Amino acid sequence: MSYLIAAMFTPAIAQEPQPQHLIEIGAPLRALVLDLPSEALEAARTGDPEESLTALRAMDTATLSERQRADWSFLVAWATSQTEQPEQAMDVVETAAASTAPASYVATARGVVLAAGGEPTRALEILAGVGSDELPFARAAIAISDAHRALDQPDRAWAIAEQVVSRPDPSPGNAPALLALAEHHGLESDAARPLLTRLWTYYPDTEEGEAATERLESMAFTPEWQQLAARAEHLMWAERYDRALDETKPHREHASEASVDGCRLRYVRGRSFYKRNKLTAAVGELEGIGAQCAEVEGTYGPRGLYLMGTAEYRRKRFASSAKVYESLAETYTSHSMADDAWTRGGISLLEDDRASEAASWWERALSDHPDGDTVPEAALRLAFWRYDQGEPTKAVEIAERLAALPPEGNAHHVEAGRYWAARWRMYPDAKVPSLAVEEEEARKAAIAGWRSLCEDLPHSFYALLAFARLTEVAPDVAEALAQRSTRPKEDTWAPWQVRAEMLRDPHYRDGIALMRLGLPREGLAEWRRSHFDELAPDEKVWTTELRIAAGDWLFAHDDLRRWIISNPLTTLGDREWQIIEVAYPDRYWAEVQRAVLSDYRYPPRLLHGLVREESNFNREIVSFAGAIGLSQLMWATAQQTAGWMDLKIRRADLTEPQTNLRIGARYLDSLFRQLSESPFLSLAAYNGGARNVKKWVKAHDNPPVDEWVERIPYRETRGYVKRVMGTWQTMRYHHDDGPAFPDLSAFNHEALP
Repeated sequence: MSYLIAAMFTPAIAQEPQPQHLIEIGAPLRALVLDLPSEALEAARTGDPEESLTALRAMDTATLSERQRADWSFLVAWATSQTEQPEQAMDVVETAAASTAPASYVATARGVVLAAGGEPTRALEILAGVGSDELPFARAAIAISDAHRALDQPDRAWAIAEQVVSRPDPSPGNAPALLALAEHHGLESDAARPLLTRLWTYYPDTEEGEAATERLESMAFTPEWQQLAARAEHLMWAERYDRALDETKPHREHASEASVDGCRLRYVRGRSFYKRNKLTAAVGELEGIGAQCAEVEGTYGPRGLYLMGTAEYRRKRFASSAKVYESLAETYTSHSMADDAWTRGGISLLEDDRASEAASWWERALSDHPDGDTVPEAALRLAFWRYDQGEPTKAVEIAERLAALPPEGNAHHVEAGRYWAARWRMYPDAKVPSLAVEEEEARKAAIAGWRSLCEDLPHSFYALLAFARLTEVAPDVAEALAQRSTRPKEDTWAPWQVRAEMLRDPHYRDGIALMRLGLPREGLAEWRRSHFDELAPDEKVWTTELRIAAGDWLFAHDDLRRWIISNPLTTLGDREWQIIEVAYPDRYWAEVQRAVLSDYRYPPRLLHGLVREESNFNREIVSFAGAIGLSQLMWATAQQTAGWMDLKIRRADLTEPQTNLRIGARYLDSLFRQLSESPFLSLAAYNGGARNVKKWVKAHDNPPVDEWVERIPYRETRGYVKRVMGTWQTMRYHHDDGPAFPDLSAFNHEALP
């Protein structure tokens, strides 16, 4: 345990608290132990020790406390230990001993420096404290080996290298140790061959692996096909799909063997073709994988079938896609993908004009796999099918079953169940969806359902729809809901509460200490080693704050954003408001406000929500399709829009926030002007194109906007509209003054008024 973490928590932990004993995390433990320059943080995040060292050495250390100076000394030693001249840190070796960093990291940094600085005996004494199961061990082992050689103890030097490579592959530090040992034995020797083979198999995308490949080729190395399959799998995960395919092509006949290696080979080839967008080839490779691998250890069978069903769907071979999904569901009934198979297979059947069969598959998903993550979508589709069939009572029943599912599966669809149950009570006729019922009990039930949705989930897309309906049918209820609840002031926020077990876990303790020292790569590596159960909301957000403080803002926010999908709002506990502050930050808000001009047809916060969902506030992101920057502009669109604004731009200008936002704001306004100022249609057009939006409106005879969104044929665009509008509402509800909900009732009965 690091000194600082021990000092903060040991008294509470020593009492052996009950498993749910909570410890409060106040402001000091949510920040770095040192005020580090941004250059040092960025260099540590990207793994550039030279830049990190330069920034650290440039700091004014005169005002640091004794403990802070010890931590600064450790950081200097740690960065220097990764350069070609570790001896440059000899001046900080003694001071670093008192650092709050985990003991194994302190010992490694000091030992590496001392070994390079001509003190091998002291280095060995210090490095003896680094266990072989600790993450810095591989780096420490190199220094130990160097120290033994300096003391003319070659046998001990190579013994430590042997200890490193005794760990299972792949492991951090194994690759350089394997190559060093092979060179020690002589690259042409029999002793080197198994070491080179391990490098070739498990580390094909590293410098050491490439060196081993060259050496083995010169030795007329002929691998077994099983070895090639294992190597190809590592190439596949490294996204070297063409190499994986080329190297396994001569051994395709073995892909039909009902063995782990046969299944691996088939899956690797199928997935590599799929990732190269060669769908026909992918399907051909994956044919038969379900039956072949049903009795084989591993998950190649179900994963292969799922991939094959998806490929067939993308090829528009819907009947074949459904058949593959059915095979997945019936062959692997207890696998976590079984619900995906019934849901996705039903969608394939629907595209094949077999709607009643599709409905029976969705019913199967809902009945057999109620906790499956795709089941909420199946239930929503099933409910809509009942509604379209003129069975509103059954549609309401299914919507209520959907609303009762765990929100962790798919919060958007579970929320949809609440909205549509009320909607179909009030407007039950699919042929005349604007005709409200006259029966008083049904009206009251619908109004109560919409009101509770707005009260319970004020941040959600479906609350926007519910409020719009209430504005029309129950204006007094809507007026009351529009009154914003009092927001807690930031200076009154409570500390995070984390479980004592988290802080007893050595990897989480060490990761926390490393994050607070501005070492996010090392901190994350420690957290990944933990077997601690899934983090509670406060714990997740605290660790996110530490990553942000350590300079890892972008990836930390992206990770939290994905985490919230399965840990949705309303499930996050008493400090949810504080969690939203971290998960939905006001990043680039000032720039967004400047970009959205006063005559634009939408509020600035809508563009802000769009930016969060488009780019995750990553100004330099470029999508697979070529969209650039914060508002993800295609170059042709950006050029056209800039022309309207009399702006001359270069492609590189789109990574500059203000330029990107100005153009994105103007383009979004052009869509609002075309599409009756509808945020629903304008966002759909931003993602899927204005021409498509108009076509979809016409195809359904300009239906109510709630139905129109649910019927958008592009899955991505349908989800995009809901996601961006939900984020817009979350951010305006959390950050802004004014009514709690915008009035969107103009679109209640026509998508395009």
